[in-house]
Amino acid sequence: MTDNESGARGGLGTIRNASRLLELLAQGPAFHLLTELAQESGMSVPTVHRLLRSLTIAKLVSQDPTTARYGLGPELTRLSNHFVSRHPVATAFAPFAVSLRNQLNATVSIHILVDGEVVCIDQIDADDRGAFRSPGTTQPVTRSAPGRVLLSHAPADHWSRVIEEDPQISDTDRDVWARADYIHVPSQDMVHPAQVAVPIRDASGMVVAALCADVESAAEAAQIDRTGAALARTAMTCGRTIIHA
Repeated sequence: MTDNESGARGGLGTIRNASRLLELLAQGPAFHLLTELAQESGMSVPTVHRLLRSLTIAKLVSQDPTTARYGLGPELTRLSNHFVSRHPVATAFAPFAVSLRNQLNATVSIHILVDGEVVCIDQIDADDRGAFRSPGTTQPVTRSAPGRVLLSHAPADHWSRVIEEDPQISDTDRDVWARADYIHVPSQDMVHPAQVAVPIRDASGMVVAALCADVESAAEAAQIDRTGAALARTAMTCGRTIIHA
């Protein structure tokens, strides 16, 4: 029995170990070897195999019949679609999505913070999206505009936990990001556009999501300001209808 298994026995431990495997399956390639998962998780091969078998029966994990490798299962997609379709922020944003996209002529999206990643829960593409399309996905929280917005308003312990893994970020950055009317992050490469993001606050004033728009890499300061102002107006309007998120 490994240290991870001995410290996580019983029902709660089983759930924790299963969650750990799902997290590992979400990283790297789409499918993983059983032995790789055992090594990365610190659990024994029999334990990992038993958990994967149960997760496969529940359709939370799938197994490639040719390679016997494991990947995330279709049930996760079904559950995530239900989560997104009923999310109060997505519901509040829906009436404004098309008009905001048309006003800015840009791809707009909303994001929430989940642990150390920012997750897109809704996105509407610009008419002229270009040669590359980036579907809603997860991003490193400190490297995206919506991530910085959300992280700067997260609890102090969450902030501390995330920046421990990113030495380029300091507490000064948190203060600057939290006070800013909007956050602009330049393009990191030739494929991904620059971003502008603002917080979405619910009726109680709590930041529950970030509203983001793509901008051209060569956009002038005036255009970035106009984008930030348009996002802020929409965020304020739709946020008033969010009672609980």
